[in-house]
Amino acid sequence: MQSISEFETSILLPDDKVIVDREWAIEASRIVEEANIKNGVIKDLEWASEKTKLSKPTLTKILTKPRIRKLLDVDSGGCVQYSKGKGSPWKFHVRKFERFVDNNPQIFMKWSN
Repeated sequence: MQSISEFETSILLPDDKVIVDREWAIEASRIVEEANIKNGVIKDLEWASEKTKLSKPTLTKILTKPRIRKLLDVDSGGCVQYSKGKGSPWKFHVRKFERFVDNNPQIFMKWSN
């Protein structure tokens, strides 16, 4: 025969932390991303291609080079969310990507026509 024990516990959270429902957090994140896109904070590959004056295939070739990807991938603190495959768009944080292009023109000028 099994016995079931009940207990209570307290969790202390810092003042700047809250516990929220996972579904709520996912929905809130989606809403923020949509607002960022609408307000021009996040742009797509077409925009980045125009910004660098490179074709999308050429820009993609540059951005997928391992040393460039290491610098720019959002998973490493960068400003580009790389496509995860067909149907998954590229996303660029506008100000951060513009700053990267402005500070590293040699990367893009080498490939321009």
